[in-house]
Amino acid sequence: MLLVLSWLLQVVPAEAADIEICGPKSCEGDGWVVGEEATTPGSAKDGGSSGGAAAPGAQKPYIEKAYTPACDGNKPEEVVDSGCTRATTGCGVGQLNFWVWRRTVDPVAGTRSDWQQGGMVCRSPRDPTEEDPRATLPQIVAAFKALTVPVARPQIQPSGRSLVGLDTIFYTRVGAQTWTDVLVAVEQIDFTATPERYIWHFGDGTELTTTDPGKPYPNQTITHQYKQSGARVSPSVTVVWAGKYRHHDETTWHEVPERVEADGPSVTLEVASAASELVSGEQ
Repeated sequence: MLLVLSWLLQVVPAEAADIEICGPKSCEGDGWVVGEEATTPGSAKDGGSSGGAAAPGAQKPYIEKAYTPACDGNKPEEVVDSGCTRATTGCGVGQLNFWVWRRTVDPVAGTRSDWQQGGMVCRSPRDPTEEDPRATLPQIVAAFKALTVPVARPQIQPSGRSLVGLDTIFYTRVGAQTWTDVLVAVEQIDFTATPERYIWHFGDGTELTTTDPGKPYPNQTITHQYKQSGARVSPSVTVVWAGKYRHHDETTWHEVPERVEADGPSVTLEVASAASELVSGEQ
């Protein structure tokens, strides 16, 4: 008995509890019954496919289930004891009594309920086939596209009015963005977004794509000459955003394989002709 207990104490580290995802059928029993509205992300009931969760905004609440050794003081966030009598007696060799904890996650509201303790089950301290729940790449891409990135407004010199044949200066100001702990299906993801390209719409049917946001006079890098006088044009700029993400338990950033295009508002610019006037040299 002492040898078995010693082995159990070695294989059950004092760390956060195992967590898995479940729905109404798989969570029933163990002293706790799931409500009918709690569904597994991506299940037929909530409109997803069997391969994973639906895109953000299309999910219903689902259940997270956690296990801790059945010792006083243990919680899903912290396991302080795994060798108490209640945990180490009554189960088969290599198993412990675990308390079952559950809470409801609402992906739309971004909320999690308090953990509720249910009954006990016998299980191995850590099943090597179990994995922490992960959001799939399609779910991550969908979440990135659902983020609100800034739109850019073109800055023009001269402002409001330019001349035919004059180098009209264009630039904009928009910076990198960061979002932390975005709830994506079953885990929290960090995102960053950086302007990758700028598509300038000059309002006269011409466009220019740059990796440069431009600069004001006298360091201008983006200019355009209008050919028709008397025109009123509406230039704008589209920013193409590149994203990166990292999982909740990682420090490595991964590239989001798709881009987000954000069309900015247009501004009004009048194009006039430069009038020529003969001036006598006599006063």
